Amino acid sequence: MPSKVTQKSTVQSNYKPEVNKGSAQIAQKQPLVTAEVKLGSGLGASGKLGIVQIDASAKSYQSYSTYNGKTSGADVGVKAGVTNKLMVAAEGGLTKKDTQGAQKEKTYFVGVAAGDQKYGVSNVKSDKDLKISIGGGLWVGAGAEVSVEVNLSEAYRRGQQAVTKSVNNVAQKATNFVNKLYDPGSWGFR
Repeated sequence: MPSKVTQKSTVQSNYKPEVNKGSAQIAQKQPLVTAEVKLGSGLGASGKLGIVQIDASAKSYQSYSTYNGKTSGADVGVKAGVTNKLMVAAEGGLTKKDTQGAQKEKTYFVGVAAGDQKYGVSNVKSDKDLKISIGGGLWVGAGAEVSVEVNLSEAYRRGQQAVTKSVNNVAQKATNFVNKLYDPGSWGFR
């Protein structure tokens, strides 16, 4: 009686695309779009349109943000910039989270910010993401400010992750197909 010989080969997909470390792998996703409204008192004006940002004001406010929730704060300063990556500023502020945690944050910045580098005196944490905004505000005694911010870096990271996931999915399906070709028992002929 002839012996039955079965040959099975397994092809595995180990496709891992090269990614720019630090930009594609993050611990926590940042919001793509953030909306913020500030209401309070002060003197000054601010404006944001795409990449251009201008602010000259002294204000005390309550802030309502889709990202940070409700906070209260006070700012004084002058700032002009192109996105959040190139600006000249002299400003200071105090922000307090309106939660039981009562988290306070004092910030100041005098100098020039270019990319992720700050030249001058600052205690402001670097934000490595590129963001564009639209909004404005007017502070004449009582005042308000409204802005919507789009995080372009987060959009890029999410797109890169989606493409990587899709490529890995296609590679796995191709691997499964090739494995079936190597297994004559899966052809339906017995």
